[in-house]
Amino acid sequence: YSHFSKTEVTLNAILLYHTISILLGTITLYIVGRKYLSYKVEPSIAWIKEIINYGKYILGSSIISNIYSNIDQLMTSKFLNPITVSYYSTATRISGIIDIPINAAADVLFPKMAQASTDEDSNKVKYFLEKTIGLLLCLIIPTTIFICIFSKLIVQIIAGSTYMEASLILQVYVIRMTIGIFQHQSANTLISIGK
Repeated sequence: YSHFSKTEVTLNAILLYHTISILLGTITLYIVGRKYLSYKVEPSIAWIKEIINYGKYILGSSIISNIYSNIDQLMTSKFLNPITVSYYSTATRISGIIDIPINAAADVLFPKMAQASTDEDSNKVKYFLEKTIGLLLCLIIPTTIFICIFSKLIVQIIAGSTYMEASLILQVYVIRMTIGIFQHQSANTLISIGK
C-alpha cells in the first residue's frame, strides 16, 4: 500500500499492517476450520493434568531452543557494541529461510510420530525420523551452499551495504542450522513419543 500510494513507511504503519495481516489470517483460519470446532468446553481434571504434563516438555524445549538460537547475540551485546549486534540480527532474519521447512516438517510429522508411538512399533518412529531428516537435508544442503556462496549479495539485497559484515555471520548461521536439523527433529520425536 505504501509503495503504490507513495507514502512513507513509518513504524506505526508497519504495526498497523502487521495487525491487519494477523486479523485477516485469523479470519481465514476460522472460516476454513470452523467445521472442525465443537464450541463446547467440558474441562476435566484428568485432561487438564495431561495437558499440563505434556506442556512442560513443549515449554522446556522451546526455552532451550530460544536460548540456543540467541545466546550468541546475548554474549555479543555484553562484550561488543550495539552495531555488532545488529549484524547478528540481520543474519538471523535472513537465515530464517532455513527454519521454514524445518518447522513445517516438524509440524506435519508430529501427529504421525505420536500415532506411530502409540502403535508400539518403534520401527515406524525410526522410519519417520530418518525420512524426515533425509528429506530436509536434500532441501537444505543446496540452500545452505547457495547462501554461503552468495551471502554478500543476499545481505546487500535484503539489508543494504551498511550490513555487509553480516555476510560471514550468515554463513555460520546457515551451517549451524543445517546441523540443527538433527537437534530439532530429534527433540520433536522425543516430545511426540512422550520422552
